[in-house]
Amino acid sequence: MTSSVTDSWTRIETWLSAHAPRTFAELAAPADPAAIAAAEHGIGLAFPSGLRESLLRHDGTA
Repeated sequence: MTSSVTDSWTRIETWLSAHAPRTFAELAAPADPAAIAAAEHGIGLAFPSGLRESLLRHDGTA
């Protein structure tokens, strides 16, 4: 069974909140869809759907 990126992020967030709360607190907010589109335009390629889904959950860390 495969799971979505969102399901994976839920598991990661749950683990971080219990075991690494400072790291959990450092997770950035979702990326702005316009910023994602601009980055794709800048490189001339569309991001894979999993990367896009991940960026819309967290845009890296603070």
